Amino acid sequence: MDGTISHKDEKARELIQKAIKDGITNKNKKAVSDMIADPRLVPTSDQIAECLSSQYEVIRAAIVRNPNVRLQPSQVEDLLCDPSLSVRCCTIANKNVALTPEQVERCLSDENPFVRMGIAGRSDIDLTLDQKNRLLFDSDSDVRAVAVHALNEATPEQIDKMMHDPDARVRKEALRLVKNPTLEQIKQWINDPDAKVVEALFDLIKKVHPDDIEGLHSDSEYSMLSH
Repeated sequence: MDGTISHKDEKARELIQKAIKDGITNKNKKAVSDMIADPRLVPTSDQIAECLSSQYEVIRAAIVRNPNVRLQPSQVEDLLCDPSLSVRCCTIANKNVALTPEQVERCLSDENPFVRMGIAGRSDIDLTLDQKNRLLFDSDSDVRAVAVHALNEATPEQIDKMMHDPDARVRKEALRLVKNPTLEQIKQWINDPDAKVVEALFDLIKKVHPDDIEGLHSDSEYSMLSH
């Protein structure tokens, strides 16, 4: 990079330029990465291209994380094919990066759960019902947890299936999407083996069925859960 790099911190500018010139070491790579991703850094298109072509994955990942960077479609495609998982995940997770429907589908089919997790966390991407279901019922529990957390609403079928998920994080988050549980659902979910899920259920009941809550559990059990 030349001397035109724009950064409000003179020391940061010097560190980045030196790292680009002399290389990344274990000693400086975190500092360099943080500086390149820093929103105070406003790189030119040439500087972006130089970082993207760097042999160091920490530099490629950092420039993608910089909020001032807007990538060209060809650059996005190259990044999605980057040999570094870290670079691919940074690209997918960045909401400033526009992904085509084909790229989204490719990421959803990726064998690495971190890639699928990146798509699951992108609430700005308009996924089809089938794509949402693939994430909500993914084989990886972390993907499922991120997917349900990103939802603002869910179908009754999705909620029913999520409430049978083996991961308590998914079940607890699914309750956030329930608008008006039936008495049958409440009686079923109140037997959840995870205390945090049951506590979340009581919080929901207090909102939508405040008059019925005393009859759902013994006073002692409810008292224990609500404190």
